[in-house]
Amino acid sequence: MTHAFDQLDRDGYLALGPVADAATCAALKEEIFDWHRRQSALRPPISAHHWGVHHFVEYPHTQALLASDWLHGFCEGLFSGQPWILHAIGASINPPAGQGAYAHGSQWHRDSPTYRAAGREYIIVMLFLDDFTVANGCTEVAPGTHLQVAVPPLEVLERDSVHATAPRGSALAFFPDTVHRAGTNTTDQFRIGITMAITRPYLKPLMDYARLLGLDQESRLSPRLAQVLGYNAKVPQSMAEWNAPPEQRFYKRGQG
Repeated sequence: MTHAFDQLDRDGYLALGPVADAATCAALKEEIFDWHRRQSALRPPISAHHWGVHHFVEYPHTQALLASDWLHGFCEGLFSGQPWILHAIGASINPPAGQGAYAHGSQWHRDSPTYRAAGREYIIVMLFLDDFTVANGCTEVAPGTHLQVAVPPLEVLERDSVHATAPRGSALAFFPDTVHRAGTNTTDQFRIGITMAITRPYLKPLMDYARLLGLDQESRLSPRLAQVLGYNAKVPQSMAEWNAPPEQRFYKRGQG
């Protein structure tokens, strides 16, 4: 795996190979679409053709993914055994033509607004829930762009980009500074992936997942899942919480 991390450091992305079976992928897709339906109902301005879907951590198969051995093995190696948390989770949904789009994803972009010079404190891991092909708009990455402060010109991105094609159940890791986009889906089927942004605990997540699920829910989670969802790196909201004894503190020892 050391050689693989060297490749990640050099190119800014790394194919992780098959990590999930077909049944797992199908179950995760069902959870994503259920969350999309629920959130669309709660937010009327967002139409059924808006495909930005985020923070669906309450579902059992999503929780199993976050606690999976393959994900933890990869992150343990990347972060040299140091703890990590979920910074954000979302669905990379590339719909068929005529059914809308997640516009941000189809533009060349970085996943972090702050350039980080490719430090190993923040990684994106995408699980492909469908076959990712050129025809259905697979993710395209621009190798080496994580080492450049400025995003290269469009003609350079178009010339040097790589299509991340792979079968369903495969995964792709890349740094948030690696410039990438979703291709154009020319098929009549959805192309779906799950994108997990993963960081060291001292970086502020986009969602307070511990409070989203409920602080009283920690006891029903495995220690591994509780760590990933930020239960060991919570932010105190009062002096009473700040002055709590060590075993009750919100930000636990060893989190970095």
